[in-house]
Amino acid sequence: MDQKKINIKKCIISLVLSSCLAVPSYVTASPVKIDGETVSNDAIQYHGRTMVPLRGVLEKMNIQVNFDEQKRMAIASKNNITIQLPIGRSVAYINGALKMLDTPTLMVNGKTYVPLRFITETFDSQVKYDAKTKTVDIMSSVAKKVDLLNELKAVKSEGKKEALQVQDTAYQNTLFLGQNKIALWNLDGKYKTLTVYLVSKDEQSYNQGVEIIAEPDTKEFKIIGATSGIRPLEGLKKFTFDVTGVHTLEIQGVGTYSRIINPTVQ
Repeated sequence: MDQKKINIKKCIISLVLSSCLAVPSYVTASPVKIDGETVSNDAIQYHGRTMVPLRGVLEKMNIQVNFDEQKRMAIASKNNITIQLPIGRSVAYINGALKMLDTPTLMVNGKTYVPLRFITETFDSQVKYDAKTKTVDIMSSVAKKVDLLNELKAVKSEGKKEALQVQDTAYQNTLFLGQNKIALWNLDGKYKTLTVYLVSKDEQSYNQGVEIIAEPDTKEFKIIGATSGIRPLEGLKKFTFDVTGVHTLEIQGVGTYSRIINPTVQ
């Protein structure tokens, strides 16, 4: 065999080996669901880790994605957090800070694949793998408590925000509603649970509680619950209500001393 043919053969072998090295060994994973909705069938399992395409799944989670061709780096951004993932390396940079990973970012069949669990947990979401159904389930955002008095704020409020001192305890995040006074919030169907606390102001007053009124998709207000009253020295009590699907939430005082402490939704 002449030298030319030997060189050609070596070149072919080299190309085949390069190709094998460039395409990692993986198995196809199950569908990916976000909040119960199937959004992709392109996930793969690589060394026991679920990897998803940079585009598609992450975009469905409202994560802004990009790819720096020059640096060969995947970029994902959301809520003032930016993750940079160099292709082929088991590292990431979170707002510039180095983070070691147990699997590299991959390039498979022209698509960039990123480690799903790392991405979801960094962006405050959760992921589970159901071995029975072989399905990847993503909860797009971990239930985060939202403060109605400071974060969401009422679109209308006849109440008075105040700090309340009960014996040796100070409650800073309190809304005094009084007789038939209301506070109104737009929830837009984003939350599932309302939590409020009640306490009696002093040894004489009786916190008569509040009514929880909601406007669901039907646009018709209805009472969905009410707290019980809190008698003097009874202590702090917690009340929770199901507000799934509620678009407009109204809390109304039912007595002279009606007040709520630290109202939150999640």
